[in-house]
Amino acid sequence: MKEIIKVSNLTKIYKMYPKPSNRLQEIMLFNKVKLHKVHAALNNISFSVTKNQTLGIIGENGSGKSTLLKIIAGTLKPSSGEVVINGRISSLLELGAGFNPELTGKENVFLHGSVMGISNKDMESKYNDIIDFADIGDFIDQPVKTYSSGMFVRLAFSCAIHVDPDIMIIDEALSVGDIYFQQKSMKKIRELKEAGKAILFVSHDLQSVMTLCDTVVWLERGIIVDIGNPMKVAKAYQMRQHKKRDTQIESVVKSENVYQIGIPNIDSRFGNGMAEIIGIEALVDDKPVSTIVSGERVDIHLVVKIKDYLHSPMVGITVRDRLSNIVFAINTNQEDVFLQELEGDSLIRVFLSFNWPFLQPENYSISPAIANGTQDSHEMCDWIENAIIIKSISEKNIIGLMGISDLNIQYKIEGGN
Repeated sequence: MKEIIKVSNLTKIYKMYPKPSNRLQEIMLFNKVKLHKVHAALNNISFSVTKNQTLGIIGENGSGKSTLLKIIAGTLKPSSGEVVINGRISSLLELGAGFNPELTGKENVFLHGSVMGISNKDMESKYNDIIDFADIGDFIDQPVKTYSSGMFVRLAFSCAIHVDPDIMIIDEALSVGDIYFQQKSMKKIRELKEAGKAILFVSHDLQSVMTLCDTVVWLERGIIVDIGNPMKVAKAYQMRQHKKRDTQIESVVKSENVYQIGIPNIDSRFGNGMAEIIGIEALVDDKPVSTIVSGERVDIHLVVKIKDYLHSPMVGITVRDRLSNIVFAINTNQEDVFLQELEGDSLIRVFLSFNWPFLQPENYSISPAIANGTQDSHEMCDWIENAIIIKSISEKNIIGLMGISDLNIQYKIEGGN
């Protein structure tokens, strides 16, 4: 298929001066003395986009995403390399770019059309569709400097999508709009995709990237770390982020039969002290993780110190969303798994294995607990509120709070008597 965007060996270098006056000093010295440092915002970037392809671009702030989009959009020149464009580009980059704040919304609509090379007559035929989609009411006749950021992005996005572009470039500006407009915008982006348009989509919302995009480019410090399948690249990126932010669960260290994995967080804790949870981690394929894909087999690994005799121990977890709503909870007795008696001064490892359910993509907390007794009548030995945070992502759209899946719950207990 014909390439509609081809980026070849693209590099963008910025000169970083300690003081503004150093720039003038350097010129006055005929560049014989270098008073600047070099920062490569982009370093030898190459990729291509074909018609009907949606390319996602992910990366931390400062990784070069916006610089790349500005060069492709033609608002910034590269230091070296080239970008070949075969088609009309419409872009939604920085909030406010391309609009005159002194003009009304209506005047800016026609100004945008002129910039895109569209006649006033053609823009008049599109005008009603633009204002209907923007849905800003009478503010269309007011100067855009009086607009809220949400109203501004509504009008800017509506203008961008109604000029029949071959290539649509969307940066993080959409995150400013309210949830209803975001949903309407995502629907429109899907319509553009189905119409065969090429789309470049930059977002920190990995779920949107995985849902919309065919291919994902991961940028870091101006270079491409990975490019390919959205799920594969997004998950690798997410794992790298968690490692950088020290939220990766500590690896298991075995020393004299004691498994030291620690507890990342304790919001609150209660119990009679007959047992103490001393470690928790989430495992996928026997490796500690902090991001889980819906449907993946996960082991919640607990290390519990038994301090006193427990005649009917039961172990479980409660999973909550970011609003502290209980999403689901499981324990051994609930699954008709009845543990043996446990003597004091012993150590056990508990593996709660199940298929991670199809949850809305966000962070979830896991609260582990160990009790003594039955489901209906028991004493709490130890309960830790929000001991670990898990980022849930999904390959498919989830309707409602949770999709349907077979959890296939199993338990394994090691140690004790």
